[in-house]
This record gives sequence, C-alpha cells and structure tokens, in this order.
Amino acid sequence: MLLGLIFDVLLVCLIKWLVQRQRPSANYMDMVAASKVDQYSFPSGHATRACYLAIFIAKQVPDSRKLVVFTYTWAVFVCFSRLLLGRHHFTDVLCGSIIGVLEFYVLDMLWISQSTCSFILSPLLGELV
Repeated sequence: MLLGLIFDVLLVCLIKWLVQRQRPSANYMDMVAASKVDQYSFPSGHATRACYLAIFIAKQVPDSRKLVVFTYTWAVFVCFSRLLLGRHHFTDVLCGSIIGVLEFYVLDMLWISQSTCSFILSPLLGELV
C-alpha cells in the first residue's frame, strides 16, 4: 500500500506539472503555503488517493460489507469535498478518481507475492531470503 501511495503522489505531481491547469479562482487567497505543483488543479490528488485507498481496503477485507461500504462512501465524500470547497473543477476530480482506480489495478497486476519474490531471489541471495 505504501508503495502505491508513493507512486500516486509522484504520478499526480508529474501530471500536474505537465498539464498546469489553474485552480478555480475561488481559492487563490489561501494557497500561499502550497508547493509549486500544488498550485495546479489537474488531477485531484485527494481523489486519486481516496479512490486508490478505498479499492485497496475493499480488496483486503472483502467479507466486511460494512467496511467496504464505509470506504467507498468515504471516497465519494472526499471527491465531493474537493468540488464543494472550490479546490477543483469537476473534470479534475473525475479524472483523479479514474486515475486512482487505474493505479490500483495496474499495481495489483504488477505486484508479486512474498513467496514468489522469495522463489525468484533465493538463487541470488541464498539463505538471506
């Protein structure tokens, strides 16, 4: 999960730096402490991380219906908060949500289990694995 969140932060920073979409005009007054890349709006990092985490948690505890419903509801509220606070345009949040979902599934496909990792590394590292 931690690697996924680090990947998310780096990807969002890269996209913001490439796109450089200005934030809605309503929130320029309180952005004095933001880093350069956080001054840009597209995509919403809150939306990417909320959606990534919601799916991650739901996949970890699929039998806990209450927790799954809670995490998805929480992600929706995070996304709506970005719009209601005037921090992002609708498409920033929509695309951020899509990016978060795609990040999870791409990283999930690339992730290997501990036993597979040990099997691959054991010829190289011997008893250390």
